[in-house]
Amino acid sequence: MSAALDYDAPLIKICGCTDADNAGAIASMGVDFIGLNFYAPSPRSVTLERAREIAFAVRSSNPETQLVGVFVQAELAAMVEIAAALRLNVVQLHGGEGPEQIHEVRRLTGAAVWNAAHVTGGAFESFAARIAAADAMVFDSPSRGFGGSGQTFDWEATARLPQTRVPRMVLAGGLRADNVQRAMAVLQPWAVDTASGVEASAGIKDIAKVSAFITAVRTAPGYTAQR
Repeated sequence: MSAALDYDAPLIKICGCTDADNAGAIASMGVDFIGLNFYAPSPRSVTLERAREIAFAVRSSNPETQLVGVFVQAELAAMVEIAAALRLNVVQLHGGEGPEQIHEVRRLTGAAVWNAAHVTGGAFESFAARIAAADAMVFDSPSRGFGGSGQTFDWEATARLPQTRVPRMVLAGGLRADNVQRAMAVLQPWAVDTASGVEASAGIKDIAKVSAFITAVRTAPGYTAQR
């Protein structure tokens, strides 16, 4: 990417927060999204009660930070209940849901719906029909049990695929302060998403690492702030 060109810097999502004070501090730093994981096998999963505490802390610290609920093959009724209880801004689906399911989740929750696609060897699993249905597509590395792998995928190979030309790409998978600018330059995502890349331990974010990540995103050559 040429530094002579101006691009909007991606929005920033910090995912897998499990502590209210920690999440509130991150929200106060001006991140755009905080992700709450409701996939029980994940070390970053939270109960609804804990999520309520986190949501209150986030909104008290920064009303502009939006809450994303992350679900893996969850029952529709459970997602609707959680979305209503927390007033989720976004429901993020990781179960290979099709267009009809995406539309139904949006209709019943009133939230935007992001849909995840895993990238393997520069190729996507088939998801063409989901692009039009979802409000954003999350491109991530594959991992066991649907959890975040903390590993990057081949950004250059991915950039050559026509499937990457989506209106809103949320780029995930092993992003850290020391590699996010390269990922941005190659794929020009609408948003960047990190969890383990800014952690002190699973679910607890290292504030210094979060700060470094935010700075890297918002000071990348050729980028200007979205807001």
